[in-house]
Amino acid sequence: MKNLAKLGTLTACVLLASNLEAKDAVDPGQADNTWVVGIGAGAINNPYAGEDNETIVIPRIRYNGERFFFNEKGLGLNLFTRSEWSGGLIVRGDGSFLHDAKEFRSNPKLAGLRERDIAIEAGLYINHTSDMGRLRFTALNDVSNTHKGQTAEIEYIFDMEYGDWHINPYAGVSWISDDKADHHFGVRANEVTDSRALYKADSSFSFNTGVSGRYSFNKNWDFTFNTGYSRLGSGITDSPIIEDKNIYYGTVGVNYNF
Repeated sequence: MKNLAKLGTLTACVLLASNLEAKDAVDPGQADNTWVVGIGAGAINNPYAGEDNETIVIPRIRYNGERFFFNEKGLGLNLFTRSEWSGGLIVRGDGSFLHDAKEFRSNPKLAGLRERDIAIEAGLYINHTSDMGRLRFTALNDVSNTHKGQTAEIEYIFDMEYGDWHINPYAGVSWISDDKADHHFGVRANEVTDSRALYKADSSFSFNTGVSGRYSFNKNWDFTFNTGYSRLGSGITDSPIIEDKNIYYGTVGVNYNF
């Protein structure tokens, strides 16, 4: 994992001249337009101790280029496409609820915790895309030296279409290293209280599943939804600042594609 940056450079040198046949930016069910702008609203239960369910408003902007793209998964660069296989580089931010003390300073169960800086992660992704759906593997390393941790994710998105509806069930597993888990969910010596013990987080696997969908009103406008469930791993849920093992979420949105 520590050599991801070198591996990415080597991969770029070897595969940059490959022919492009598909947009890695566009997952099954999504609109194949260059730009997507929209707005959505959603709800999620916050797993941190003493926190209520969160409602959010989400502005959305995506760029689906042939080689370069950015979306909710980060900034990406396609390096190769070979039949059903493709891959490239990805960069994204890595933050948590604790990145802004204003969000939790009034919560007595979290009082005294320090802010957790947002990290920048970079690494590689590999896709296998077929008529059935897309399998995606991602490996990332903290390149900002914030927590010095790593992440690995694997997800499958099914591709189903019913008239103007695109329905996409998905499931995935993610792993985070002990350094990353401790950054977001650990309790440091200067954060210990009578009711909050010292905690050094271990690496952790988490599981998520759900279904997303899109309805096309016309060439430009569409409606989207996403609902799902995540089960957090023990390296996270053993922390005294975490109360919920299960996370439920849902969003709806309207988008303009051009």
